[in-house]
Amino acid sequence: MGTRFRLVGLILSVVLVGVAAECASAPPEQPKKGSEASPAAQAPKPVATAALATPKTAAPRSGGTLKIGVLLDAISLDPHRASSPSTRMIYGNIHDTLTVLDFDAKLGPGLAERWEAVAPTRWRFYLRKGVKFHSGEPFNAAAVKAHFDRVLDPKRPGAALGTLKGVKTVEMVDDYTVEFITGQPTGALPMVLSAPQTSITNAAQAKKLGADYGTRPSGTGPFKFEEWKKGASITLVRNPDYWGGAPYLDKVEFRIIPEDSTRTLAYDNGEIDILYSPPGHMLAKLKADKNTTISQAVSFRTLFAGLNRKAPGLEDVRVRQALSHAIDRKAIADFVLEGIGIPA
Repeated sequence: MGTRFRLVGLILSVVLVGVAAECASAPPEQPKKGSEASPAAQAPKPVATAALATPKTAAPRSGGTLKIGVLLDAISLDPHRASSPSTRMIYGNIHDTLTVLDFDAKLGPGLAERWEAVAPTRWRFYLRKGVKFHSGEPFNAAAVKAHFDRVLDPKRPGAALGTLKGVKTVEMVDDYTVEFITGQPTGALPMVLSAPQTSITNAAQAKKLGADYGTRPSGTGPFKFEEWKKGASITLVRNPDYWGGAPYLDKVEFRIIPEDSTRTLAYDNGEIDILYSPPGHMLAKLKADKNTTISQAVSFRTLFAGLNRKAPGLEDVRVRQALSHAIDRKAIADFVLEGIGIPA
């Protein structure tokens, strides 16, 4: 980008260290009939927002390539196969979810315009019309069913399978309406379907390509996949036909720079426009830079330690509770996460 005003993307992680067996399971939440999204809400995309990372008084400008420095290369760009934060940021611009969380954690419409609970174990979703996958195929109820048939296949374990463990099947009602059938009342399902790993893939393309879909993805998102240089960069190009409006940017280039110091130096030298997940000890310096904007948000990401209840000595809940009480969560947040974590 031509301007020296740049953005540092910083995600504050919630730190949780505990044992699942310590707490009794809460009863399933009963869905409320008629629950639906506000039609005024829109689906924000991380990179589309980053395009506005300029001085507050400056108007957005179209065109150009945004360069983002990330820690790790992606494992796969198939949302069903990978769920690391930096990978989600990349494939989240290629694919869309049925519902979305805005930056205030408010649920809104994505590829589904609205939804409602029609029975204790049935959620009905009404889909957007006129949407197409990057490869040209139409997005409709058949595409949604094919996607979730693929994701829910127990022979294909992946990141989304655990997220959707309460879903038994997805059925078509008509060309633009689907129903999710759950094993028990699941009031949180619309929220669950905002998770990046549930992003709608082109199942027909995935079936055709097999494992190669992860390197040649086709979604409905604001950017199309263009190129992947393993260990170096992943480049996306503008989708001019995006249902949410074409992005300002021509391209987005994610540069893989694992070393914190090297990534920070690349930012200082203007080689990248966004420094994703900067090291905590650099925050004071970055905040003092008048040409830098720090974007911070509390994420739903939780770091936790799980204990095997079947292991000798750990079957006693009192032992697990003692271990939990012995953990200094504040010290982890202050020193391990360098002040950018929140003890839970």
